[in-house]
Amino acid sequence: MSSEGALHSSRYSTSRPRYSSLSPELHLQPPELENVMPRTPIHTPHAPQAIGPYSQAVRSGNTLYLSGQTPLDPSTGEMVAGNIEAQAVRVFENLKAVLAAADATFDDVVRVGIYMTDLGNFATVNEVMKRYFREPYPARSTIGVAALPRGAAVEIDLVAEAAADLVGSR
Repeated sequence: MSSEGALHSSRYSTSRPRYSSLSPELHLQPPELENVMPRTPIHTPHAPQAIGPYSQAVRSGNTLYLSGQTPLDPSTGEMVAGNIEAQAVRVFENLKAVLAAADATFDDVVRVGIYMTDLGNFATVNEVMKRYFREPYPARSTIGVAALPRGAAVEIDLVAEAAADLVGSR
């Protein structure tokens, strides 16, 4: 083995080899990634099922990352009927169900990301959001987008901090 190959091999050797699905070669994980905190998926039947290769939420340490929810009714998989207020309420109810599955609440949320196809609906979505949060409010960004999945007018994702050892204790 060349000295360059030996250096590469010893630098990236680990007891947990990683294999690439794109190549039959063995790809070893660099030592600085060995202690990366694991991700634990969160799932509930009380929110719409993921419509792609992602989880409804993921816990990493004490942080919960909730995927964007759209106004799909979890019992039918269909978009809720009604105006932007009805859609926003359905989205927050879906998020509430995912938070509950992780033993968290809106009080644990530190960041909200709102995506809307019409920023003219900003005030209405704000009013709905006030029903679910209390002061001090989480950080938030609101972004206008050209389109959302399945014709939704609003999609919202969250980041929350909830101690993993509290699971099941609320």
